[in-house]
Amino acid sequence: MKITSLITLALVTGMLLLSYSPPSHSADTFWGCGNGWSFETKHNSSARCFKAAGKTYKSPKKCASVYIPILKKSVGHFLKTDHDGKADKCVGTFKLGPMTNSNVVPLACATGYGMEVKNGADRCVKPVPAESRAPSMRIGR
Repeated sequence: MKITSLITLALVTGMLLLSYSPPSHSADTFWGCGNGWSFETKHNSSARCFKAAGKTYKSPKKCASVYIPILKKSVGHFLKTDHDGKADKCVGTFKLGPMTNSNVVPLACATGYGMEVKNGADRCVKPVPAESRAPSMRIGR
């Protein structure tokens, strides 16, 4: 009884293993690119997904308080757009005796970003290089 069950199990397992075939890619399978990527071909023999070079933008870091040694205290600074008709700056004013003084500090960007000075609010910019890769999205038709 046990031997018959084992033989039956072995036969069923063998038949299942022999009937398995890995999925094949038929002529109806096509490959494409994800969002933000363009599909390009070269001489109808090779294909790639391509993303053009671009730029990413961020706002500059917020103005902070700056320590003024002659006063022995920190002075709050505020964003002044197009300071003196040029780049945006962080400007802080303080009194020293009867005179009002100002302290001007340039804006700062996050690591990897550079300042783009323009009319109105300045911004931080980072170049993004072009990329290419093999098509990886399977598209069935």
